[in-house]
Parts: sequence; C-alpha cells; structure tokens
Amino acid sequence: MGKDEKIYSYWAAAISGLEEVAREEMREIKGVHFEQSEKGRDYTRLFFSYERSPQSLLAIRSIDGVYAILASINGITVGKPGLERIKNQLAKVDMGPAKRLAQALDAGLVSDCVQINVTVQGHHRFRAADLAKEAQHIFATAHGMGAANGKNGLRLQIQVKGRSAVLGMKLQQAEREPNRAMAYCLGHLLGLEPSDQVLWLRRDSAEAEELHHAFGAGVWVGLPANGKGVGAASRGFYRDDSDLPIIDAACSHVLANLRATDSLALLSELARILPPGGIAVVEVEKPELFVAALRGIAFDIAAALPVQSRGRKRILFVLERLPNEGLLQIAADS
Repeated sequence: MGKDEKIYSYWAAAISGLEEVAREEMREIKGVHFEQSEKGRDYTRLFFSYERSPQSLLAIRSIDGVYAILASINGITVGKPGLERIKNQLAKVDMGPAKRLAQALDAGLVSDCVQINVTVQGHHRFRAADLAKEAQHIFATAHGMGAANGKNGLRLQIQVKGRSAVLGMKLQQAEREPNRAMAYCLGHLLGLEPSDQVLWLRRDSAEAEELHHAFGAGVWVGLPANGKGVGAASRGFYRDDSDLPIIDAACSHVLANLRATDSLALLSELARILPPGGIAVVEVEKPELFVAALRGIAFDIAAALPVQSRGRKRILFVLERLPNEGLLQIAADS
C-alpha cells in the first residue's frame, strides 16, 4: 500500500450459528459486497469489501467487531518455515494506511503502539504465544511500534488457519455494551418491537440493556439471589427458585439459558407467563434432555439453531406458546 492508498477489504466477526442475522443487517449498508465466509470456534468471519466511509461499519450491531484486512498470507507450512514466512510478511506490511484509517475513526488514538492477539488453527508446530511474541518484536523493530501496555493503540489480530493467515486491525469504537451482538441477534430472531414485554433469564444483564436500547422493548430481568443489579433501562427482580413474580400471560417474549438441572417447574412457569403465540428463545447445552423435559408442556419447537459460545456448542430453541395445554409438537429438527 502506498501513501495515498486506502483499505477496502474487511472481515466481520459474526457469532457462529447467527451469521445470517449479521448478513441481513449488513446488506442494508449500501456498498457492502460479501466475498466469502470462514467458520471459527466461536465466530464466523464474513469477508467483504467496502469503499465508503468505515464509520457506517461501526454501527453494525449484530457482530462482535469489524477488522480491516492489512495482509493475507498463503503457503504456510506447519513447521518453522511456515512461522518464518508469516514473520517475513509481517515485516513488509505498510502500516501507513492502517494508522490513517484508525485515526480517522478516533482522532485521539495512540497509533505508534499495538496490541496483538493471535489464534492458530490447525496442526502447526508453533503456538499462538510463539507467534505473538515474534510479531510484537517485528512491529517494534520493522515498524517502530511498541507494545501498547495499556495505551489505546492499534488492535491487531493475526489468525492462522491451515495454510493461510490474515492480519487484521479492529476498528475501534468509543463505547460498546458487553454481549451487544448476541443480544441484538436474539432480539432480531424474536422480531422485538417497542410494545413488547420481555422476560430475560440469561447470564449477562448487559444484554437486557441492549435489548431495550436496540428495540425499545420493555425488559424484566430475573436475577439469582446473589446476582448483580440491572441498569436503568430494565426492571429487575431476584429469584431463588422456579417461581416467577409475574402474572399470567404478562410477557410477550422470553430469553433464557437453561441448564440440565433446571426443574420442569421453571419450564411450566415460562409457559404460564406467555400468552398463546408468545415466543421464547432458550439456550441449552443438552438438547435431548431439554426436548424430553418439554413433553406435555404447551410449547411448539419452531426452530433449533446450533451456536458456538466460549468454545462450547449450544442449541437455541425457538419455542412458540401453544393455545392450549397439550403434548409437545416438533416443527423443526432438533
């Protein structure tokens, strides 16, 4: 890249299993052209080109970050020659366009230092930690960019997969709510509207705040007895067991994590607080046990979506509340 060159190639980190939600939102941005996708452990990388202002990319709510592609490296072998090839290519990268892009998005950014994160997938004989150490040395010696050490430097990502690698720079945002992407994707699946009343029974209460901000829905947050409070946009209550202090059919939607140890009484409570036609999205780790537990409860399985979270595979069951109590009807493969 030369002095006046710009970056037009990017990837977006979409939650694996929910990448179609990200594609749908990104298609609304004029000028985004998808090229390919690549599944990782927790994220699917959506590669695309975009020649307009990158400010628009920072507004995408369904992803966990956008990365400008600074270099693509092919022909990587599994041993030391592969590591040396990556090192040689990193030393040749022109960091000028990356610095200009980063500073255009954040004028206060410290652009002479870097934070480097590395992932390695495949049967390579070098570790991510080895490459990270070598990369930090290269950026210091070849590019004059030291370690950020807590400073707001460029955030670089080196991802090695099989015989190829890619160097990306994360486009930074001033503020970002934790788990924003997951919350947005779940709200999108539910088709939330401002008039909706949502019961949230998941792990991170910051998700509930995002549901309110992104969709305008009213949110009730059910917290364990030792849980932390909720933000101003949500209404919270504490619970010790499966009993929920909510009147019948008071919620239009439910978002929940359920463990194998959760009781049948809790599932019955979810059916109680939803009206006929109400929707629940429930994340579970053991789908067979969950489907068995649903027998006889007034829910219909509308969809079962596999997702990856923190390296573990889970299933998102989309349930519709049936008009009358009866046996479970299965409308999608689990």
